Amino acid sequence: MSVPTHCYNPDLLKGKRALVTGGGTGIGRAIAFELARAGATVTIAARQVEPLQATAEAIASETQRPVKTRLVDIRDLDSVAQLAAALETEDGQTDILINNAGGQFPQAAENYSPKGWRTIIDLNLNGT
Repeated sequence: MSVPTHCYNPDLLKGKRALVTGGGTGIGRAIAFELARAGATVTIAARQVEPLQATAEAIASETQRPVKTRLVDIRDLDSVAQLAAALETEDGQTDILINNAGGQFPQAAENYSPKGWRTIIDLNLNGT
């Protein structure tokens, strides 16, 4: 008897489109893999092109499913609006949205500079 390597049916999300922000690394990368394994058409978005490309290539290699990449800075409303418009124009409806992008600088609150504090707030609160 063979043991499945993944817990989801490979066609569970067939025909669904998913967007994962922060999809090039960490938790977002793992979520993007699972969505693709479950049959979704996945777009990953983040600020840095290199991790996005590496993740897209790895997912495509494993799942034989193409993965789109998009650059976005979730701290910038214009960047987010451009992403939304491009997705709607080129792909149609997005069925699944994973607001994963965020960031932190682990340290005591009293040690944050004003710019660092604003960055954290923009990433983790305003960006979502």
